Amino acid sequence: MSEGRNSGGKFTKGHTGFKPKGAISRKTQKQEQFLNQMFAYFDANMVETLRALKPYQFMMFYININQLFTPKLKRVPYKQDPPQETEETEEIVEMQQKEVSKQKAEIAMIGINEKPKWIA
Repeated sequence: MSEGRNSGGKFTKGHTGFKPKGAISRKTQKQEQFLNQMFAYFDANMVETLRALKPYQFMMFYININQLFTPKLKRVPYKQDPPQETEETEEIVEMQQKEVSKQKAEIAMIGINEKPKWIA
């Protein structure tokens, strides 16, 4: 087999790879070449060409050209932190439960047949 590979053709542990560190990938080279060609074409009359575009066309051009310059975002899994129980939260829960029980008692005292005050 070739150097740095095992009998199955897979890289062996500690293989450094074929591309030197800091080397530009073929994709990036092609993007830069395309941009250089495009800017060379537009260089002479770029301002006039962009001013001649309709607002919609200009925004579409801007969005599409901007994709070449902005880095791609990676997905990051979101992990929500579990709520931390403290003495304060327990006190708040107890106060809310007492308030709810008071309201239930007031409702029971009013009775079902009695009309609420807000009904005329």
